[in-house]
Amino acid sequence: HTLVKATFPLTLESDRIIYGTPCGVTPRPSQSTDKWEVSALGWACLEDNNYSISLLCDCKYGYDSQPNQLRLTLLRSPTWPDPLADRCKHQFTYAIYPHPGNWQQAEAVKRVRELNLPLKPVYVENPSEDPYLAPVGSFLDLGVDNIILLAFKPGEQGDWILRCYECQGKPTQINFSSDLELAIALQVNLLEESINTDNISSLQPWQIASFLLQPTPNPHDPQKDQPNQ
Repeated sequence: HTLVKATFPLTLESDRIIYGTPCGVTPRPSQSTDKWEVSALGWACLEDNNYSISLLCDCKYGYDSQPNQLRLTLLRSPTWPDPLADRCKHQFTYAIYPHPGNWQQAEAVKRVRELNLPLKPVYVENPSEDPYLAPVGSFLDLGVDNIILLAFKPGEQGDWILRCYECQGKPTQINFSSDLELAIALQVNLLEESINTDNISSLQPWQIASFLLQPTPNPHDPQKDQPNQ
């Protein structure tokens, strides 16, 4: 029946805090009225207009705050429903991220994804005939920083499905490109049925959207210039 918390007293003082939630955010007063904590996904930002502090984490979901303090729950010791909860070893990562401006300007959602999904170098033992990589490459590029990729998978009817959401509360336009020679064909719903829309690449604030991707013609395909038999 004891909580273990990491406490960060700050020189910054603010009356508001923003908590990350699945595909959204929840603003709250920084003077917490909850007895222990509130739930959040990935991050919390004690926000001022000129300067803010974010607390990022990869797998802990209990936060609480004061106007000049952030706390993160690391371990619990409940006896119900599991009398052995939180025993044995735990491994987790958290980080303090100070930044100018508010949470949108700091791209807090992007920073916590970088913490959770760090880049991994891959050594290629048997390079192709051309051993040199292009200076820049991107499997999928959504073209704007406030669009977050949620899923990329084979479609139920073929081709590919890309699912994403707008993460900063403002309308935006996807500028999609891909080295996989794919392009957005149409917007679909969760059943992968076509949605009629005037602009298939536009997203409203916090919107979750799915797109059908289809191959683009390859201008260097040698089969393209061969006459029909």
